[in-house]
Amino acid sequence: MKNVLNTLVLMAIGSTLAFGQTETLSWQDIYAGIQNHELVQQARINLAIKTGTLEAETGWKSPQLTLTPSIDFDDATGEVALAETAIGAGLLIPLGLSEAERERKIQAREVADIAVTELRDSYGKAYTELYSLFGAAYTAQGAIAVAETELELARLTLESVRQKTALGILAISDLTDAETDYQAASEKIIQSGLDARIAWFNLSYSAGLDAAKPGQGRRTTDQQTSPESVIFDLPRFQAPVEEEIIRQLPQPGVLMTMAKETSPLVLAQKQKIETARRSLDAQAALDVNLTPRILYATPGFSSSLGYGTATGALTLGTDWKAWEKLADTTKSPDNSLTISVGISGNFNPVNDAQRRTLLGSIQLEERRLAAIEQVLELQIRSKYAAYLKAKDSLAQAERGVKLSGEIDAVNKTRRLLGQLAPEDEAANQVQLVRASFALEKAKTDLSQAYLGMIASAGAWDAAGISLNGVKQ
Repeated sequence: MKNVLNTLVLMAIGSTLAFGQTETLSWQDIYAGIQNHELVQQARINLAIKTGTLEAETGWKSPQLTLTPSIDFDDATGEVALAETAIGAGLLIPLGLSEAERERKIQAREVADIAVTELRDSYGKAYTELYSLFGAAYTAQGAIAVAETELELARLTLESVRQKTALGILAISDLTDAETDYQAASEKIIQSGLDARIAWFNLSYSAGLDAAKPGQGRRTTDQQTSPESVIFDLPRFQAPVEEEIIRQLPQPGVLMTMAKETSPLVLAQKQKIETARRSLDAQAALDVNLTPRILYATPGFSSSLGYGTATGALTLGTDWKAWEKLADTTKSPDNSLTISVGISGNFNPVNDAQRRTLLGSIQLEERRLAAIEQVLELQIRSKYAAYLKAKDSLAQAERGVKLSGEIDAVNKTRRLLGQLAPEDEAANQVQLVRASFALEKAKTDLSQAYLGMIASAGAWDAAGISLNGVKQ
């Protein structure tokens, strides 16, 4: 049993050596690398793709040039012979947009707007995730300090019980219980060290840091580190400043309004409804296309000028006969000027049944929008309630610190009178450390609850939080 206890103690001491020997990290150090977060990078890639599509749809449309060389043969003399060679050229100059092009442009703009909103949302998600992981690493660090004081109390208690058992004051069962408590305290400090490592690895992965070299960026494949250095190279985390996290506290009604304005899900659903409405209007509308055209022709040359109202395109065309076999050289030239206006229309009347079906689809999408907004409202109410609960927990933790301080003052008097045994002194220290740890954890939990509430509404601007310069 003694060898087992010694092994556990050595492992416990080894786990605590991870702290105090490496660099110190603060929340600002983690927050500075938010640009490298996976969610932000994915949103940036998505925005670049959607922006490229928008530029392709709304960019300058170059004229289209076509060339059509032709060769004609005939057998007027009984033999197939070359009769004519000609060259045709056409130039289409886009001056407007067709209905299909206009719809693609609108949809590309809507998709790009959603991508911008998703990028802002990704910053908020990355902010809350990084702070949650930082808070977990910070509290795991505090849990080690608590476990260390509890281990010291268990050790002193075991020594006291062993002495009293040797004198016959206590039974052997009391010694067994004390050894069991000491073993449990040793295992707890080992587990605390493992929890701290896991918390650090999770944070370093999301923050883009090297787990073996905090703050130095990700390790490349050719810079491997031994497992021992990874285990013992844990940073010291500074306490997050509560005032830097919790700024302004908007009312739930304001948060709900902002959520409906900034949520990518709401914006996407609204745009889906608008697209469906435009589709319904387009099916019920008369699509008329006017194509005025001027044609001037001579026996060896012709040119034309036309315009299409549906496509918004100006067309220029010409045909030139490079060579022609003339059957009658005495025939006079025949020149002509033709002006024409083409009228075409496409009207697909929607009957009452089809119209009711389309309207029903739009109403279904509107109900889905209402459902999404209701879910957002419920989430905000839940997050707000969690924030209020975290405030109550903080107040309770502050009362615990005050009470432990009062007990410590009484113990100081007992110490002066020589009435405080070593195990009582250790128990008093455990009480102080536990109360301090509970207070720090309550502060971190309150900040996390606050950020969860703000993130659920995307109300970073209203809260006075600038996500690394990203305009909200």
